[in-house]
Amino acid sequence: MKRAEVRFAGEGGQGLILAAVILAETAARGGLHVVQSEQYGPESRGGTTWADVIIGGDEIDYPQATELDVLVALSGKGLERSLALLGPGGLLLGDAARVRPPNGFDGRRVLLPFAEISRKAAGRAVPPNMAALGALAALTDFMSIEAIAETMARRAPAGTAAANLKALESGHAAARATM
Repeated sequence: MKRAEVRFAGEGGQGLILAAVILAETAARGGLHVVQSEQYGPESRGGTTWADVIIGGDEIDYPQATELDVLVALSGKGLERSLALLGPGGLLLGDAARVRPPNGFDGRRVLLPFAEISRKAAGRAVPPNMAALGALAALTDFMSIEAIAETMARRAPAGTAAANLKALESGHAAARATM
């Protein structure tokens, strides 16, 4: 696998860091090289947050995202702070209710209502991270949904694995429907 850079960008409380950790751990368990990093504001919820995952078949020589292959944007602030890093041919995967690509953006984009998908799947309000991660699995060849689900089951906060699995699968199905 060639080097791939993924950023989850949004606000604190959306589960972005957990999604990045799950993707990174899944890649490592699959025998790939991986680096995961995160940045967040001092607020525990609502502050701008992002988490990067760099995956590759070879050793990763530079651990910072420089040209994103995928930007998963779950808020307008997250999109604004990260869109400039999205490389040519990169995928913008955004929450349809919160993300509006700027005029003139003509790149590849898939906008889905991740918060709504998660809420409907889980039967209650849950963060949109797992629906977005499921969509990422559907739209890329980085990791299979089964491998991500296995890692998620081990990493999800206590008592949330079933709801997160439903959101993951629902996000995957919604993204496949766009193909």
